[in-house]
Amino acid sequence: MEVAVARKTYSHPAASSRFGGFRPESERSVRSMRVEMNPVLEEMKHIWRTHNRFEFFYTGKHYSEIFRRIKGMEYSARDVEAFSNVLEGFQNDFDFPLKVGLFLSALINNCAAEEFVIHTAHLPPIDGLGYRNRKNILVKGNAGDDLGEKMEGGTMTVEGHAGSCAGNKMRNGTIIVEGDIGCNTGFRMVGGDITVRGDAGYGFGRMLIGGVIVLEGNAGLGVGHEMKGGIITVGGNAGDDVGASMWSGEIHLLGDSFGLSPHLHGGKIFHNSDLILSK
Repeated sequence: MEVAVARKTYSHPAASSRFGGFRPESERSVRSMRVEMNPVLEEMKHIWRTHNRFEFFYTGKHYSEIFRRIKGMEYSARDVEAFSNVLEGFQNDFDFPLKVGLFLSALINNCAAEEFVIHTAHLPPIDGLGYRNRKNILVKGNAGDDLGEKMEGGTMTVEGHAGSCAGNKMRNGTIIVEGDIGCNTGFRMVGGDITVRGDAGYGFGRMLIGGVIVLEGNAGLGVGHEMKGGIITVGGNAGDDVGASMWSGEIHLLGDSFGLSPHLHGGKIFHNSDLILSK
């Protein structure tokens, strides 16, 4: 019997709604004074303010430019964490979500430390966080689109939700999302692994080339759409069109589905370890 997929609404609360009643103004003032006294943070802010030219379609170019400008700076993982805490003051900057994601990614990859904590609960969803990541990052809050894009190693753990295209062109490493995730998780991913504790939007594992992605909750339609390799596991229910235009790889369904796609070119689909479709 087919079971309807129960879906959660994927949304990010407004930043202004998260802090009310939780932190006294005196505490925030003390924190701000301490931050202002840190010369390393002042240098980070200066580089941020002077990197004005930013276009979405030149992600790699902007990352490389930011990386070049911070190369040679001496700072700690604590400095990077502190910088994430003061970013609310820059939220009105042009293309803030992607700019801050690439800026933090460059700071992390350029730093000698291996373990990082990034605070995002006071910010809108940050895009591109963990770009080319090689370190171990704990995100206390939500993440936006393209989490871990072109990730090369290390781990990324997001305590909240994440946006679309997590693991885009990911090569290695581990991503864990404790909440829900947007559409096209594992898009063009070639290696590594992704685990999502909550629900996912449509296209979970779309155009997956390699690696392993696991969803513990429910998935939208089009699981494994245009998949060319790797392994997908859905612990909850899946929407319609599972395996649409799939060429290779494996899909493992542990719950129910609205239906398998008739347009399967290759690969295997399992239900509770039983092979139900193969070409």
